[in-house]
Amino acid sequence: MSSTTDIEIANCSMYKHTIGYLAKLPNLKHLELSDQYSLLDRIDQKGEVYDMFVKETNEIVDSLADTIGLESLEICFDCIFNGSHLSELQNMKCLRSLRLRGFDFSQGMEHIRHLMNINNLHLCHGNTYHSADGLSINSMTHGQIKPLIELKSVTKLTFKHCQEIKGEALSSIGAMTQLKELHFIHGINDEFDTFETEDLVHQQNLKKLKVLTLMYIMVDHYDLLDLEGLDETILPIFPSLKKARIFGKDSMNWQITHEEIEMDFCSFDYFDEMTDFD
Repeated sequence: MSSTTDIEIANCSMYKHTIGYLAKLPNLKHLELSDQYSLLDRIDQKGEVYDMFVKETNEIVDSLADTIGLESLEICFDCIFNGSHLSELQNMKCLRSLRLRGFDFSQGMEHIRHLMNINNLHLCHGNTYHSADGLSINSMTHGQIKPLIELKSVTKLTFKHCQEIKGEALSSIGAMTQLKELHFIHGINDEFDTFETEDLVHQQNLKKLKVLTLMYIMVDHYDLLDLEGLDETILPIFPSLKKARIFGKDSMNWQITHEEIEMDFCSFDYFDEMTDFD
């Protein structure tokens, strides 16, 4: 298997003792790991079955500690475990794409700042269903977001279920002036403070931004633009913007183009909550 470059493993807990060895194959460049905790077992989130699942996924992440040649890593686990395990990824200096789901990012984000070659960074705080299931995770704050400023190579950044990104945290994101794509994705059941128009002003230094996604973010879609004349809009603070996607609870689904900016306004669809925009 020494010539293997790509590995995708589902139901990871079944192979937890071999994943660490596979990840160290000399020519491996792309690794995808996923596992889904049984929906039937979700009824007892604090039961022994769930605790064992979390323990096994922790062990899988920890087994990646000596992996150094990967260019792309995707970890998608249907549970929530402590972000301190991100320390096991900090030596992956060749990573260009990192997608993480299943971590509590209120801890451990400082380890990601060592991955200086990343172009695409996707952070799902918890898992797809955590809010609907009532699982408790800590809030991300400015302190957790700030280390990302050091990642000068990131051009595509996605935050999913990161409910506390406001104020200073938005200012830190706004300092990542190399960004070309920025996606804020909340679920319909997430609890968060919605963005006001002035919150987007924190992003005014993102002069290279081409794509912006706001999913269940805006308190009012119409804050973005004056629909009567299309004269007053917050979007010109992004001079390179080509596409804006705004999702909400309103029963609307339409598209307009104004000054070469394509704006999609979409109503909620269950699939949308699963969408990762990668």
